[in-house]
Amino acid sequence: RADAAEEVGEEGKLWLRFLTEVGEVLQGKEVPEELLRDGGVRQAVEMVEAGAYSEGEIATYDAYWDAVSLERTVIGDSIREGIEQGKQIGMVEGKQIGMVEGKQIGMVEGEQIGMEKGERKTKIALAKKMVEAGMDVLQIEELTGLKVSEWMEGNGEGRS
Repeated sequence: RADAAEEVGEEGKLWLRFLTEVGEVLQGKEVPEELLRDGGVRQAVEMVEAGAYSEGEIATYDAYWDAVSLERTVIGDSIREGIEQGKQIGMVEGKQIGMVEGKQIGMVEGEQIGMEKGERKTKIALAKKMVEAGMDVLQIEELTGLKVSEWMEGNGEGRS
């Protein structure tokens, strides 16, 4: 150990002494004046003194960061829970809107199908009356848009 101290020179000896005695600085003992003459050592001593907390201060510091960590965890969990609740509410509302829109579309389509069926029945009935009135079958097809087979077989209501 003595050989190592001789190899580092005067500045190195100061630093070795500082590192050896830094524990005493932390325990509130005075730093020897010859150590404080070196600017780098003096600055290091000031930093050690500024960073030397009592056990109570360290406990308070740790408790603070524990509280910060807990708060961040709670906030993160709350955000995730809120997002999940928002998704569920959105799905329920989306289903309700979808059902209303689906009913509206179904009603429009149903009405359209009903009108087409009614129109077809009317054309079939008209074609039959035209036949009874003695009109030409080709002329009836042209006027109604129906083929003879559509209105001659039964009443034609079951076909689309």
